[in-house]
Amino acid sequence: MAARLLQRQINLLKQRWSGEVNMLKHRSTSEINWLNRRCCSSSSSPPSDSGTMTGSLEADNLKSMQSDAISVAVSRLFSLKLPEVLSSHVFKAELLAATKLSESEFHKFQVDIKSMEETLFSKLDKQQQLMTCDWLKATAAQDAFSKKVLAKLHSKQAASIIELTNVLHSETAAIKGRLNEDVADRKYRYQCLNTMVEKARIEVVCYLLGALFTVVAMPAVLLHLKT
Repeated sequence: MAARLLQRQINLLKQRWSGEVNMLKHRSTSEINWLNRRCCSSSSSPPSDSGTMTGSLEADNLKSMQSDAISVAVSRLFSLKLPEVLSSHVFKAELLAATKLSESEFHKFQVDIKSMEETLFSKLDKQQQLMTCDWLKATAAQDAFSKKVLAKLHSKQAASIIELTNVLHSETAAIKGRLNEDVADRKYRYQCLNTMVEKARIEVVCYLLGALFTVVAMPAVLLHLKT
């Protein structure tokens, strides 16, 4: 029963984890596409009465917004450190043991996330890549799951993943505790059973000695009394 409950919890964890990552990817892609459309429409529109300066300035601003949006999106995704968490031997061992996942299923999950990160990063130009790396260095000076990183990220996705990971660990610990209690209870019952068996053996030996005395010694006693 406990194993089934843990299996269900971890399946929910996998679904929500994938959903959080996909939502972040979709939202970032939507924002970038919107900025691209604004950028294209602004650069292709005819100059206004105030001259080309205003149109050029708006296009530059939109391009800057687009660059920042891409860098921040990739930085946020990298700061979650999903591949590192998934490649953790302790986490992997607990997850595989609890869910009975195959190595290939777990590896595919790792590869999908890593591939998504690499694809996003490869789309950045050199300046954006430098911005992303600088941002990561500034925010990832401490562990990605620390309060400082979360405060700087303002990321519900990161908080949700941490919460789900903590739930997984607490559920695993709770089930281990219940299993240990069950093992201790079984040991106690086994000891009680052994004690009962020993008592029964002693009673049987006493009964056999009494019977032996009755069969062997009693005739001799009776004969002695008659004489």
